[in-house]
Amino acid sequence: MQKDKNGVLYLGDGSWGKLRIPKTPEERPYLATVSAAYHMTVHRLEGDQRFHMAIEESGKVADVCMTTNKRPAKRG
Repeated sequence: MQKDKNGVLYLGDGSWGKLRIPKTPEERPYLATVSAAYHMTVHRLEGDQRFHMAIEESGKVADVCMTTNKRPAKRG
């Protein structure tokens, strides 16, 4: 097992569909950013690359990131 120098990347909305005021990164130091905007996420898996995008209900792109699968693909 290898440790990633950047830690674990968690993608999610954290509210589970409920209206609530988000905690600040000072209150939750493991969060890089917060927003109260409604959004949807789109994920594209292409080979060993993963593309992730959060889009607000207005159509504005709220966040984008790309990750790479570190495990070899299973075959068979």
